[in-house]
Amino acid sequence: MGGDISGSHSLSAVLFPTEADLAALRRGEAAAFRELVRQYGTGLKNFALAYLRDEHAAEDVTQEVLASVSRSVAEYRPGGSFAGWLFRIARNAALNHRRGRLRAAAREAVVGRPVAAGPVEEIERRELRELVRKAIDGLDEADRDVLVLCDMNGMSYRDAAEALAVSEKALSVRLVRARNRLKDVVKSMV
Repeated sequence: MGGDISGSHSLSAVLFPTEADLAALRRGEAAAFRELVRQYGTGLKNFALAYLRDEHAAEDVTQEVLASVSRSVAEYRPGGSFAGWLFRIARNAALNHRRGRLRAAAREAVVGRPVAAGPVEEIERRELRELVRKAIDGLDEADRDVLVLCDMNGMSYRDAAEALAVSEKALSVRLVRARNRLKDVVKSMV
């Protein structure tokens, strides 16, 4: 699971899991789990990174999600989108992690201890990527969600809509609105 925020492939092109893959995951077969990690690991990490802005925390959340999926794959119902189900778990895990960090920071502030700083930002990031990241950070959570799922991870509208628990039409409207807001924010930063 590399740190490339752009992802290594489009999630909409993922054909995993088939019924046989799901059965293998349910039996706990290591090869099926490795394929799950290969197909979704980078996308999950990128998704968590968009929420947390911390490489190490994103890796932790990704591992947590993959472990959770391996334990709860029997709960997945094949009629729905696997990617949607998977990224809904990831979204919840990232939000829980972020809430936990905020609660810890608030407790530390109350007792007078300094809030721990995150890891040092990588200095090799290209200026444009950093500018876009800052712009995305400035967006509200709903806009950020659709951009990360659809534009950064290449998830299909159907899967993204299921992950966010909205209709495809609502997702499409949100995506257009989010892209326009992102464009406006980037223009104001240049």
